Amino acid sequence: MIKMGGIFYDDWKMLTEARNVKSVYLTHLIRAYDDEKAYKTLVDILDDKMLKASFSRRNNHRTVKGNKKVVCFQDASLDGIKEIIEGERWCEIPQRYQEFGIQIDKRILFSEGARPVIYDGEEILQFISEDMHWRVVNLDLDINKMKCLDWTHECEWRIPGDVKITRFPFKVIVKTEKYKKRLLKEDVAKRLDLKEKDIIVFEEAIT
Repeated sequence: MIKMGGIFYDDWKMLTEARNVKSVYLTHLIRAYDDEKAYKTLVDILDDKMLKASFSRRNNHRTVKGNKKVVCFQDASLDGIKEIIEGERWCEIPQRYQEFGIQIDKRILFSEGARPVIYDGEEILQFISEDMHWRVVNLDLDINKMKCLDWTHECEWRIPGDVKITRFPFKVIVKTEKYKKRLLKEDVAKRLDLKEKDIIVFEEAIT
């Protein structure tokens, strides 16, 4: 039974993984329009040991409101991430995300200040402190409008400021076994002492 005060970590982890919708990890997916560019960006991130905060532009428009740059994550299982990526293909839009990224324990990032975004209309901004505007993502399902604006499928979390990944245990996501073998040969993998167990092959991990 789940009590109001919460449940023990092992029970929470088992329940979360059994649902296979959300995850005990937050995933930063790489934005790129092809695998090679995504892989190069991943290597650059590892080389910098840093996920750099930004205002996350989409179609030359900022998607992060307020004055704080953030790092974006998704709170989704790998199967959930697969659905997000396939949804982009179904919509016939240029694919923004590739099957490459960084995973960090959700509890660690929560303790560092990461929070789920608030999906709502822009009018909510007048009711919350400007210091919290970075959490707001536009949602518009007005029945009187022809178009819907809905990013809730991304299950997004954000954290203000850069994230130095080497401060925490982290895992690396690559699309295929070929990229895993390639990454293990990179100088940066040796500098970070990356092992096979630290690298998730996306195509093998999904069900």
